[in-house]
Amino acid sequence: MLKADYDGTILSVAAASRFGNALTVDGLGALATGATPDATQSANFTVVAPPERITLSDAAGGQMSMAVSILGGDATPEGLPPVTPQPDPGPVIDPAPDPAAPAVARATASVTSINYGGSVVLDGSTSTGAVSYK
Repeated sequence: MLKADYDGTILSVAAASRFGNALTVDGLGALATGATPDATQSANFTVVAPPERITLSDAAGGQMSMAVSILGGDATPEGLPPVTPQPDPGPVIDPAPDPAAPAVARATASVTSINYGGSVVLDGSTSTGAVSYK
């Protein structure tokens, strides 16, 4: 015998163990044992919303599952309509410098070595936060 009824507030579970093992409702708690080994065990659990199914387990590793019967209570309120996702805009590049960020000067040369007295052109295009340079 197994029953799982929900009345809008209380989930009532009752079951009888064939071998007299104590039964537990997975995720909720133990059932109170009966007076005899084959007596019905039962418990009431206050839940906001019942699970679709309950699973009973015993210490010997046995399990049994059953659907919960809804006997009363309010229906779940209607959910919000689905939101259609917007296309990914890709990376966002903010061209305006952050006034709080410190200026960083980066100068790179296209050559790795130079002779004494020679000249080199520096590229400062990767610098940030600077409005002018010398």
